[in-house]
Amino acid sequence: MINLGYYYTFVIGKRFYISLGAGPGCGASYTYLITRFSGEKSYTGYISPVFRLQERAGIGYNSIEDRKVRAGLRYYTASFMGVNDSF
Repeated sequence: MINLGYYYTFVIGKRFYISLGAGPGCGASYTYLITRFSGEKSYTGYISPVFRLQERAGIGYNSIEDRKVRAGLRYYTASFMGVNDSF
């Protein structure tokens, strides 16, 4: 799988930040399956293109004076999609 992404952090007033990003990717999945039923064997192969999208977002606070207070939330998700082509 190959992914390329872009992520950026916006700093607001030296204390707050908002971070956003996305990373789309693509690749291939290969599956070779042997099915045995009633003494017979069935061979099936799949080559599947696979697509993925990673999304990230975050917000946070960082105190300037003592640097002892830090807080933040982060959100991450990844979506997968594939298509099977039998041969």
